[in-house]
Amino acid sequence: DTERNEIGGLIDNKRFFNSKWASNCVIIEVPRRHDKNNDIEMETEEIMVFIHGTPDRKPRQLLERIEKHLLSSWTRHCERAVLASKNSLPYEMSPDDEKIICSRSFTVGTYNLLHPTYAEKYLTVEGVTKSGCFSNWSYRAPAIRQMLQSASLDVYLLQEVDKYQLQHDILEGCFCDGEILSLSLRDAYYCVHSTHPTREAHDGVAILCSKSRFVLEKEDMVAYDAKLDEHHGMKYMCAAIAHVRDKLTGLKIILASVHFYPKKALHPEQTLLRYLEEHKTECDAIIWGGDCNKEYSQANPPRLLPSA
Repeated sequence: DTERNEIGGLIDNKRFFNSKWASNCVIIEVPRRHDKNNDIEMETEEIMVFIHGTPDRKPRQLLERIEKHLLSSWTRHCERAVLASKNSLPYEMSPDDEKIICSRSFTVGTYNLLHPTYAEKYLTVEGVTKSGCFSNWSYRAPAIRQMLQSASLDVYLLQEVDKYQLQHDILEGCFCDGEILSLSLRDAYYCVHSTHPTREAHDGVAILCSKSRFVLEKEDMVAYDAKLDEHHGMKYMCAAIAHVRDKLTGLKIILASVHFYPKKALHPEQTLLRYLEEHKTECDAIIWGGDCNKEYSQANPPRLLPSA
């Protein structure tokens, strides 16, 4: 939700999908930030996207147009965020420095897949059929798999996905009458999955990291203590951990996919940061992300945990 609010959202989609016309206008609403004397002001810009074609083709065309626009918006957002951060750039980068950074960089994305159990429990519109009674996972899974393939990021941090879903619905290729509709993600990515110990849906978190870019050296899990009396003495949720080595640079990196839910898990963020603090001497960099159920105004300091 945080990323969606930062970049933009699709509005007026009901008119788009219900219309019988061969062409439609969809509106994407994009927030813009302006820093006036360190006071952040927000305004929105509405961008009109025209989609043409038959009704069965329009959803795919819409997805392609939105993906292209959001990628461009996200790139601009990141550039502004880096340039605006005094702590991020202690000096002005030279063109040579920029080339080195770009050649060594890799892409990371985080995605909460919305587990069917919670889609039905909370009647989340993105996760249920039009009747609102049943999960639409059988329709969403192929679209999610296709999106992950087309984006081809180096690292994916996934949440709300159980092991069966991941192995059979996401990682496997898609076939129809013997024709390959999509290739298997299993061939391209290492997969690290951890199941939440006590959560109702038995879902979990996962990390997909590119086999062409990384070597997976170690898997781990960080479990969070349960908070409620009914789960006394038990672990409730967890983070998936992958220790990888970058083939291009030789650097060792710890990746963590997290899902924080402080309502039922006791100090999940502090538990994760404690693990990272204990293992930071084993790596050159740490990247963690996921569904944190909170907004962050600034990055963690060099020391992961506050001094006593």
